[in-house]
Amino acid sequence: MAQDAKPERHSSESEAAYRAKLAANPGSSSAALGLVRLLDRGGDRRTAQEVLRAFVAATGTHTSLMAAARQWESWEDSPLPGTLTIRVALTGSGTLAPLGAHLRVACAQAGLHPFVHVGDYGQWAQDLLAASSALYAFAPEIILVPLQAAELFPATLSDADASAATLAAERAAGISRIGALVDAVGQNAPGATLVLNTFAVPDRSPFGVLDLKVEGGQRERMMVLNSELISLVRDRRHVVVLDQDRVESRFGKSRVRDARLWYLGSVPFSDGFLPVLAAEYLRVIRPLKGLVRKCVVLDLDNTIWGGVVGEDGLEGIKLGGNDAPGNAFHDFQIALAALKRRGILLALCSKNNPDDVWEVIDSHPHMVLRRTDFAAVRLNWADKVSNLVEIADELNLGLESFVFLDDNPAERAMVAANLPAVLTVDLPGDPSHYLETLLALDVFDSLGVTDEDRARGEMYRNAQVRREFEVSRGGGDLTSHLEALAITVKIERATAFSLPRIAQLINKTNQFNMTTRRYTEAQVRAMVESGKAVVYSVKVADRFGDFGLTGVAIVEREQDSWLIDSFLLSCRVLGRGVEDALLAHIIESARKNGAKLLQSHFVATARNAAARGFFAMRGFQKIGSRIPEDGIELFQLSLESAQPATSHLRWLRVTTDDI
Repeated sequence: MAQDAKPERHSSESEAAYRAKLAANPGSSSAALGLVRLLDRGGDRRTAQEVLRAFVAATGTHTSLMAAARQWESWEDSPLPGTLTIRVALTGSGTLAPLGAHLRVACAQAGLHPFVHVGDYGQWAQDLLAASSALYAFAPEIILVPLQAAELFPATLSDADASAATLAAERAAGISRIGALVDAVGQNAPGATLVLNTFAVPDRSPFGVLDLKVEGGQRERMMVLNSELISLVRDRRHVVVLDQDRVESRFGKSRVRDARLWYLGSVPFSDGFLPVLAAEYLRVIRPLKGLVRKCVVLDLDNTIWGGVVGEDGLEGIKLGGNDAPGNAFHDFQIALAALKRRGILLALCSKNNPDDVWEVIDSHPHMVLRRTDFAAVRLNWADKVSNLVEIADELNLGLESFVFLDDNPAERAMVAANLPAVLTVDLPGDPSHYLETLLALDVFDSLGVTDEDRARGEMYRNAQVRREFEVSRGGGDLTSHLEALAITVKIERATAFSLPRIAQLINKTNQFNMTTRRYTEAQVRAMVESGKAVVYSVKVADRFGDFGLTGVAIVEREQDSWLIDSFLLSCRVLGRGVEDALLAHIIESARKNGAKLLQSHFVATARNAAARGFFAMRGFQKIGSRIPEDGIELFQLSLESAQPATSHLRWLRVTTDDI
């Protein structure tokens, strides 16, 4: 059972001694692990884990990371209440236990409680093809399969004399084998995400310097092989392909492998490359669990342009051209604009005169970002902590969704100290390195870009116009105001096109979310395809624009009783009756399909107070907690007497598909 009770008394002298050693040397393994064990024995596992994470952040040695991994493994079966968990299965070429240890630590550093299964040496085919394998019994959420070209494509990799026919046959057989593995995962673990890797081009070729000159050189062979692999899985939504060649090139291919480790124990990766590869896998795991940053808050002077606009004026700032630092700021803005196209919001937070700022943004010929690119703006002389809190409130985002970029160390220190949930980035002193710093963050990844992502900036601009409209109407009558908005609601079953957005919403919605259960796209698809549940999506629009897909409900259906497993709505559309329209549709669908009872779950969290009481106020009766230790409250509604409470929602125009 998880140790999260009030800590037992333990030796304050020993704790003080350990903490003193850590203060002097944050990377001290003996002090850190001694303190962790002391706290854990005393019943304060939460603090013990915080100490362990701080220790890992302060040290980067392989020995220390392996020690941390062993400690996390000892806690595997007892996650702390409220902790987000991840189940990772790892199988592939060579001995992968060291990589499994680094994955465990990487997940823990990201705030996840890791469950890690590592397949036995050489058993990856059996692990993935056999439905009864230990890997599938582990019930993984994500399956990582790092394969080596030498195992599947030895001639392609290193046989300089192999004929084109031989290479084609080997390639066809290997790709077919991988295809069988992909199909098996889809069948045996339909809710899991499978991660494969491309095959890296070695840093040395058997053709030497003539590799690109000869027909069928090594690089050409590997390009064809990887192209066929990508084509195989491009339309398999449960498969992600890691660009192994790019990762190894960035690290340095000559350092990726340790020949001694390979020949002694078939370990495919060097100690130095293991944390790099684990971090790359984490880029898939984070969005799978909804741990992504959604907004970049930017300072202006010496952050997105050089100089101080209030002193240097429009013509005096450094931006664009061929000279440094203007060219560096221009490229930095291009990268920020690319993030916006992926659905990441941009906001401004700067101590500046608004007129000076808008003159540059609207008129400077080398300005990449324009006024319409910013979802929220704070141009004033207030402290940036307060401004960031206001921006979070305006955008309906938690502070953990934000990244703060400011050239001023004092401003960064204030934000970091007061808003630890915000990722405050230490920008380097030289703006030439701003671009690489931004690209190295790796906190914006998603497993797909939806229509809502592409239109997010426009949606927030529409929200600003909507707020201005609300202010212009004054207090007034709420019903008349809602009628003036001309709100339309469309309730549909999940489709192949809407599943990515549905999964995205499930994993990021916190405030009006009855259970905050997180499901991957593959898991939701498996629910739909198995017929175990119906998944509803809700699209909302009004006179000012389209909100997009903003609501989801997952309902398990039995003959006489339906159960609402998940029920969530974006805060952007709360207070308009949309949640009642969705519930009414579920009630009516259940009744038409012969159900007599509708049940629902509610799980209280630190952030879903807005959802508390929703079912009770709609006539549901609380009948206890189905699983008390998990905090799941169970409600039910008799469908024989209940009527959908929608008569008062005359301002909504609701359409549905035939369910």
